[in-house]
Amino acid sequence: MRRLRPVSICVRPPHSLAVLGGGLLPALLAWLVARPPASAPPAPALGTYDPWLRFRCEINTADSAALERLPGIGPVLARRIVEQRERLGGFRTVEEVLTVTGLRRQWNACSRYLLIDPLKGEELHKARRQSLQAAGPLPDLNTADSLALVQRAGLPGWLTRRLIRYRQASGGFSDWNHVARTWDLKPAQLEALQAAFSLKPPPALDLNAADYAALDRLPGIGERRAKAILNYREALGFFARVEQLREVYNLPDSVYERIRARVRVGQPLPPPPLAVNLASAEELARHPYLRKVARRLVRYRHEAGLFRNLDDLLAAGLIDSTDRDRLRPYLRFDR
Repeated sequence: MRRLRPVSICVRPPHSLAVLGGGLLPALLAWLVARPPASAPPAPALGTYDPWLRFRCEINTADSAALERLPGIGPVLARRIVEQRERLGGFRTVEEVLTVTGLRRQWNACSRYLLIDPLKGEELHKARRQSLQAAGPLPDLNTADSLALVQRAGLPGWLTRRLIRYRQASGGFSDWNHVARTWDLKPAQLEALQAAFSLKPPPALDLNAADYAALDRLPGIGERRAKAILNYREALGFFARVEQLREVYNLPDSVYERIRARVRVGQPLPPPPLAVNLASAEELARHPYLRKVARRLVRYRHEAGLFRNLDDLLAAGLIDSTDRDRLRPYLRFDR
């Protein structure tokens, strides 16, 4: 029988741990101690030289020759800047500068070279207002033409045309809040208008003399409502009070409130058109206030006799006290 030799077993640590403990860890510590210090971050590069900065100028004092040297501004735009500055009296804000026609497109190219002194601009504005007032009464904005709007307030041509169209469609501006509702009209441009023009509200429109075109120009009226007002006036005979517009079909209270100050009822009123004791039921029924009682009124007239006044109608139960007040201008009692 063969004898087996005893085998000794030796447990060794893994190779990685042996290496780390044997030489890698000291080498790593030596490298950390001996490595060079981290270099400082590079200094930021200086901005490139801009040769145009030497032409930088204050927009309220520069002449056209100085302005046209700037990038994006040629002779035409430089002349427009000077002309607009003279119209406004001076530039106080960027918004006022951008009212110059064509400058908005070049603003990114030239803005860094233009300085705006608000105090200087306000001083020039004040001097401009004083010169306008010293020249005599300010013209009325409701009668000013497009040339006056451009020369006195510095509005661009497209905005001038828009403001005039809005004025015509509204039948004239009633106040400055009305003007401010013009589409794309900036606060600076509204202020320029207030300095250069007065504003007289248009005369109130006589409801009994107005034609279709005049009614159509009232704010919020338009074609259909103008026809409805004329039809109702014809049915009544005439308007006795402005408040009767509330009775017009399809006329909202919001529209009535907008036009109430723009209309009036001319005096004296026409004579009463309806003869209560002589008109037929059909004739009486055409009047909006008698439509429901016309046949009863004629029947009562045949049975009880002629009416002497509105109190007889009230006593007969045909109308109430409210009807009596609103019927008074329309009825006569011929016998």
